Amino acid sequence: MLIRPASRPTSLSLFGLLMLTLVGVACSPRSSDEVDRSAVSVERHVSALTLVPVPPRNTPGVLLVVGEGALSSNDLALSARLSALGFNVVTRSAPSTTATDALGRALVVISESVRADDLGARLTNIPTPVVSLEPSLFDDLKMTGAGFGTNFGDVVSREIDIQAPGHPAAGGQNGRLVVSTVAQKLVWGNPSSQARRVASVAGQSSRAVVFTYEKGASMDAGFVAPGIRAGFFAGATTPANLNSAGWSIFDGVVRWATRAHSLLVVGAWPLSTADEQLRARLEQHGFLIDVILGKDVQSYHAVGKGVVVISESTASVDVGSRLKNVAVPLVSLEPELWDELAMVAPGWGTNIGDSAAEDRLAIVNQTHPLAAGLSGTVRVVNSEQKFVWAKPPAGAVRIATLAGAADKAVIFGYELGVTEQA
Repeated sequence: MLIRPASRPTSLSLFGLLMLTLVGVACSPRSSDEVDRSAVSVERHVSALTLVPVPPRNTPGVLLVVGEGALSSNDLALSARLSALGFNVVTRSAPSTTATDALGRALVVISESVRADDLGARLTNIPTPVVSLEPSLFDDLKMTGAGFGTNFGDVVSREIDIQAPGHPAAGGQNGRLVVSTVAQKLVWGNPSSQARRVASVAGQSSRAVVFTYEKGASMDAGFVAPGIRAGFFAGATTPANLNSAGWSIFDGVVRWATRAHSLLVVGAWPLSTADEQLRARLEQHGFLIDVILGKDVQSYHAVGKGVVVISESTASVDVGSRLKNVAVPLVSLEPELWDELAMVAPGWGTNIGDSAAEDRLAIVNQTHPLAAGLSGTVRVVNSEQKFVWAKPPAGAVRIATLAGAADKAVIFGYELGVTEQA
């Protein structure tokens, strides 16, 4: 799916309604008659709807894998934190843990109290999300290559650097952080290029202390992640000494691993007011939002996402055609990407353009879900704005046009599998 307004959205009702419909479609299982690409042309938006959040994708049980013997204060701290997040925690010692134990769980958390030889590769192929705090299991889980000190390891420190502040696993943190009350062992990994490096050892950006893989991402040596995977920095004695910043990142990792995701592509960080509104809107639908700059986004960042939204703050030259072939719903608000995404033929003023000041759209396909239940000529902005239009090919579904200009579509889409612009 794609959605495209003319400029930065700030206050509009129809666009909010359409986003509700678009994201709702993206959350649901899709069939051949559901929209895969769509476009909307309005300049401003806001939503005043009451939304029903999308529930977590799995049941609320968590498997906590620990070392042999009585639970340490650190494993007790992990269990208590997971319980506080609303999960039912089941604890298993590593030697007795099998892949069957992970079935039906929302998440598996592997404590650093585990000896790698006691667990080995028994959880490598499970589809259940896994968060590992044991660096010597990163290679068994195919999250990094082998080699302590090269592809994974540990340091004694209390500081980390947030590398991806827009990622949910950053827990809302940014910059250099103190994450424990005293210096502790922080574990790190050197994951593949398709991982999101959320945080690193302070001053050592190649050593990721928080990193994530979406299901389907290419991990070490091309191994395809069978489920969500994440590495987290809390070494064996660290959990009992985490401060509020450290726990907020742990919470972010857990929520990211157990909730539906979307990707928001933006032009700058910190987010503009308009992009904050887009993020808030997606969050209202139950998504956790991975925010990434247009200049950095690659097609593999879309893997595993429920929907990709490209803000109009993103320069088209920064993205180009890199997201053209992603196999997830995509919503674009940047009109100059329409041709790059093969939605329309190139040609400003011929196939794509903008109108004079407008405040109304003409709904021409009121039975389609993208019409959001609206019909006729609808006032969609509080004051007249510039609307962007396009002339998509015959395969597109036209939902709305400029009022009085039936050949200029301002809301259009493509059903999944339909040939777009050549």
